[in-house]
Amino acid sequence: MLVSNLLVSCFFGKALTMCTPSTDSEEMIQRILSRLEAQLRKKLVSGPQTLQEIEEQSEEIGEELKRVIDEEVLHEKPKEACGPRVSCVCGELARYAGMRKRQVITRHGLQGFCRAYYHCSSCGLGWCPFDQTLQLDTGQCSRIVVSLIARFCSYLPYRTAAQELEAICGLRLSV
Repeated sequence: MLVSNLLVSCFFGKALTMCTPSTDSEEMIQRILSRLEAQLRKKLVSGPQTLQEIEEQSEEIGEELKRVIDEEVLHEKPKEACGPRVSCVCGELARYAGMRKRQVITRHGLQGFCRAYYHCSSCGLGWCPFDQTLQLDTGQCSRIVVSLIARFCSYLPYRTAAQELEAICGLRLSV
């Protein structure tokens, strides 16, 4: 991989590949397995435990695995369309205007990443194509998290729903 094709990520100190095919899925699997092995060696307790301790341990390790997979997949995808210009909805060409940070609350926690930003000087529109790929709107939550919030709030007052979402799903909302 050429150094000129790499950008230092805004989050997590990872390298992001730009305009190159995503790394082979086997390489990603090996990275995930390596990170999982490190977590297992660090957190897996041997010896007698209560059922509650076993459940809590497996839940914690499982949640970490979900976060690792989200992070690896988000950082695996190309962040920029190949080329310095892309078509705008107005019919003109928008130019690449740098990388932009984004944080999204997913079902597995807060994920941060950078993606390419394009600006059209003809109509003034600016956007990140990767947001469209992920089907993100301008909010901070994934569609699954928005659905969970709506479901809990349909049964409970907002404050109670926020407390239950944190207790059950580990999602912290401002109250």
